[in-house]
Amino acid sequence: MPISPPPIIGLHKVKLPSPSVSDYITPTSSLSSSNEEIDLSVHVLRRHADGVTNESNIYDDDDGTYALPGSNLAAYETREVMVWDLGSVKTRRVKYRIWAYVSKCYGRIKYSNDDSTYTLLAEAESGAVSGEETVTFRYLKWEVYNGYNTSYPSSDFRLCTLDVWYDSSFLIDDDTGSFWKSNTETNPWARVDTGALKILGGCRIYFPAVSHDFKVAVSEDGSTWEDVYSGSTPGSEGWVECSWSARYARYIRVQGVGSLSMQINEIDYYSKITDRVAAEHGHGSGVTGKIKGHGVRKGFTHREKIKKKLAEGKLTLKDLLEYLDFMLTD
Repeated sequence: MPISPPPIIGLHKVKLPSPSVSDYITPTSSLSSSNEEIDLSVHVLRRHADGVTNESNIYDDDDGTYALPGSNLAAYETREVMVWDLGSVKTRRVKYRIWAYVSKCYGRIKYSNDDSTYTLLAEAESGAVSGEETVTFRYLKWEVYNGYNTSYPSSDFRLCTLDVWYDSSFLIDDDTGSFWKSNTETNPWARVDTGALKILGGCRIYFPAVSHDFKVAVSEDGSTWEDVYSGSTPGSEGWVECSWSARYARYIRVQGVGSLSMQINEIDYYSKITDRVAAEHGHGSGVTGKIKGHGVRKGFTHREKIKKKLAEGKLTLKDLLEYLDFMLTD
């Protein structure tokens, strides 16, 4: 029965070689303490002259409140009910639920970079349409259209949900132009999952042009954490490389220090321990590679032990980690 590896290799003083850009790996999933949700009510660019009913309630996830487009529509009329300006072109997640009760009457959500050319995000007819999309935009528009020859009341159209936010999935989308951002809170954090237990020796974090303290912790199970790095953001946009003594872990958590709204554009991790690691420590390559440098006799003994256990079918992960311990520290 294989022996579970220890949470920390006995190498608190050993670091992996400095990684190149190609050595960094994108995590498989992410989680965060909070996601900043944009309050659209303070970003309204314009609304239709008829006004809109229940404007403050259109962010309530279809809990029974909703916004109506105002007065009745004339036949074949298209009405721009409301347009929101988010201030800049960025990739964001949009959650929506729009409702148009009558056939040939449409409720639409559209987005644009320039408030001129709009792209359809979602359209409802004869019922409700809901979903979540990640799109790049600055402006959002709610538009309704009456395709009949007679007028229909405004209650035939409803906007039940329209939420916009930055969530932790943007940490691992390989796009430094998108980002996760927390609410303002004490010690906000975001964590990434490498997918399995690995020997982790560092990460790189893409920060915006802000200044604050942060720390990095690692964990085997996502519950028990060990701090491995602390520092400050550089105050200019770009990558910050963080390294620590090799740890056996699965999760990496980046946490802001103090009360702040934290933004991170991307997180990658470093776990390269193959040929290049052994070579740069002067021991050749791999468990059965050429042994060179000092400590040859002990290295030979370790290698023979590994070969014997492998032949007997008794080789465990603990044996391999002990051998790696010797190869990196000798």
